[in-house]
Amino acid sequence: MELVANRMVRHWNWENNFDMGGNGRILLAWKPSHYSLTILDKTDQMIHNQATRLSNNSTFFITVRQSLWDDLVQLPKGITDATWCILEDFNAILTSADRIVGIMVLDTEVRDFAAYIDTCELSEVRYVGPYNSWTNKTIWSQLDRVLINHDWHGTFDYTQAEYKTNGCLIILLCSLAFQTDLNAQQGIAIERLNHIQQQFYADPSSYELIKQEANCRAYYINILFSTLSLIKQQCKADYINLGMTALGFSLLKQNKENLPLISTPSMIIHDLPLRDLRQ
Repeated sequence: MELVANRMVRHWNWENNFDMGGNGRILLAWKPSHYSLTILDKTDQMIHNQATRLSNNSTFFITVRQSLWDDLVQLPKGITDATWCILEDFNAILTSADRIVGIMVLDTEVRDFAAYIDTCELSEVRYVGPYNSWTNKTIWSQLDRVLINHDWHGTFDYTQAEYKTNGCLIILLCSLAFQTDLNAQQGIAIERLNHIQQQFYADPSSYELIKQEANCRAYYINILFSTLSLIKQQCKADYINLGMTALGFSLLKQNKENLPLISTPSMIIHDLPLRDLRQ
């Protein structure tokens, strides 16, 4: 297995659950020059890890795959106020759009997965690659996902998942200072594009300059899309955070008229709504 793994990505560390029985099919890889991983729990359905970023010693949790909801619902209790990411094949769909062809999606199929995401307060990471990550050449389904908790946005400025064909691999890209890096790359890209275009105007028949200009323009557009994606992620995180705050204020406003008029540690003088007292 080590020989096969090294052919996929050289000089990375690997962990698997192949020793957990015939159902163990999880292979986890990380770059040891950037991260160190400690295995906290391992079953035939999941590998739960604590990861440390070596550059600043920040820690976060990664859980790879699961199909037993009860096991994963218990995990957040041990990682309160910590950064957490759970990823891989959930073997479950979340909406009717997650399956193309095949039998109709029923509410019972999505209920457990949706309840799990709601209970653990998770959100899905932006991704690139095929939406329907699994197929048997007749039915196409979206079974692979990367989910993160709210604290993840406070640790990483940018996160993106890359799905490979037919659920073979998920690559998770994240950065602490991606916004600054993007701004720098954007400045370099536009400067390089302007320089090539000036040369092209002076020699419009040059095939090499035409090729270079097209490559520089495509790279600059890609940087702009990445910047837009980052802004969308940050806005989504702020929206969730502010939305929960607004919900709290709304509930407080609804219940403010039901507060006791006078209360002491030993008794409540009156707890009728104010509107009843006015009658």
